[in-house]
Amino acid sequence: MKERDLREPEPSVGDLIESVTRKLVTAIVIAGGLIGLGLWSSRPSRDSAHYQLVAAEGRIYRLNTESGWVIGCEGNRCGIVLRSGRDIDDNLPAPPAPKQLAPPTPAPAPAPAPAQLPPPAPATR
Repeated sequence: MKERDLREPEPSVGDLIESVTRKLVTAIVIAGGLIGLGLWSSRPSRDSAHYQLVAAEGRIYRLNTESGWVIGCEGNRCGIVLRSGRDIDDNLPAPPAPKQLAPPTPAPAPAPAPAQLPPPAPATR
């Protein structure tokens, strides 16, 4: 056999273009995967708390930004103000005026004691 027969045939121009295109597409896919992995790994973890706090009028309000729940606390008491999925009214009605009790009527003044008359004088004959 001759040396020329043992060598691979030279690739055609079409084969060269196909090879370059495959390598370029593979490089783009790998770069996209690395970018996606970097973005995924830099996101905040699901275990970390996502809260917003506001203090107003002697109360503290906590908003869980993931679930949408609003919890209000005053002193040692806390309660759910708004649950997720509920609508917030744009215009709340004015709160009812606090009930004002009428001032107690003063008790009638005690009647003055009848004036003490001096004992009648003994009758003289």
